[in-house]
Amino acid sequence: MAELVDALGLGSSRVICGGSSPLTDMNIIKHTPFIFEYENFVAPEDCDHILNQVSKLRSFEPNIKKSKNGRDNNAYHIAQYSNVEGNLRLFNYITAVGQSALIQYYRDNPYSKYNIIEEWGVMYNYVYRYYDKNDHYNWHVDKSGDHVHFVVSFLLYLNDDFEGGNTLFLHDRLKVKPKKGSVLMFPCGPYFLHKGTKVTSGQKHVIWNCFGQTQPASV
Repeated sequence: MAELVDALGLGSSRVICGGSSPLTDMNIIKHTPFIFEYENFVAPEDCDHILNQVSKLRSFEPNIKKSKNGRDNNAYHIAQYSNVEGNLRLFNYITAVGQSALIQYYRDNPYSKYNIIEEWGVMYNYVYRYYDKNDHYNWHVDKSGDHVHFVVSFLLYLNDDFEGGNTLFLHDRLKVKPKKGSVLMFPCGPYFLHKGTKVTSGQKHVIWNCFGQTQPASV
């Protein structure tokens, strides 16, 4: 495990190395050979703490606004609000959770090794995304518009006390119902076209990230 952490350039994590690990009661659902769901990856009380903290960002103008291209929801790049009290500590914790999830997925899914170049390390940018009633996210592929190549998607469901808001995968004809504390992992790419269905009551809150790689200048 330590060797893999170093190879991917993730550094060490208290979530992996011990302490209040989110892996205690984890259950793996392998929906397909590529789409994995980790139930109970984050404890319910930790989800509540995360949601309480990221909800403070909603007093600011979202830096990822609803758009007409199918993204009918608002979102915030968490790292850009380090001046908000408690947000830096929260970002460090979410980063540790994401690192642990990526390593778990890399270990559990042998196919993921074909999508990740270990020597290049990984990049991340965690986003808090919320859906009000009638919000949704139309069919899309997780991809980057710059030189970064997205390789694996990470989705942490912070709550499940709402109706609708399922995650659908077109080609696999798969529906994933959000569960509080679950993490959904899947490769990036056109095959994994997916959407978030309309929230019909309540609010949906998630942490989203795509792990990316960029070719080092020396390569």
